[in-house]
Amino acid sequence: MPATPENRIHNWRDCKAFIAADYHSRSGRRPVFEFLFNPVARFLVLMRLLEWLDAIRVPFVLRAPMILWFRRLSLRLGFSISLYVFGPGIALPHYGNVMIHGDACIGRNCRIHVGTAIAGSAVIMDPAEVPEFDAPIIGDNVYIGPGAKMNGPLRIGNDCVIGTNSVVTRSFPMDGVTISGFPARIVARQGSQNMLVRGCDFVHALARKGDE
Repeated sequence: MPATPENRIHNWRDCKAFIAADYHSRSGRRPVFEFLFNPVARFLVLMRLLEWLDAIRVPFVLRAPMILWFRRLSLRLGFSISLYVFGPGIALPHYGNVMIHGDACIGRNCRIHVGTAIAGSAVIMDPAEVPEFDAPIIGDNVYIGPGAKMNGPLRIGNDCVIGTNSVVTRSFPMDGVTISGFPARIVARQGSQNMLVRGCDFVHALARKGDE
């Protein structure tokens, strides 16, 4: 499943907006200090820069040093994350053991904790029966608790909460619910409003203020 247009950086303006949204979603504190002393902040900035360089078709040989830095940092942090998976405003609060399938699509302002695995389907299917997408598609403003697991062609709605150590194997397309358990089910009609910071909102507010 290709990334949606909202998940893609097309130019330098997009790149700056994505970096700012990620920064506000994660901490909102001193960006230079965060970059120098927080390896997760460096990982996210490098990820966005590589997405930008790929979008403007910079030759691989010129991108290679940054790709190497990104991959070494991924190994150090325990992240297995591809480009163009996250929309703007992603928050990775801690490092250690986060695996996300390269075909997954995760919306704006999502918060993903340690131990999360978002995987594709391992089933070998007849080509005529292959679904439209093979990995989870997750909406905007979704909080994913520590140790959550989900796999296959499933959809999660906007403003949802995935509980700690939940195992999600089917779609929950409705918005504003809490999903938990093994296997996961809806346990509350309460969403993620007070569980994450919506960095995109800060960026949009700053943009509107600058236009006034």
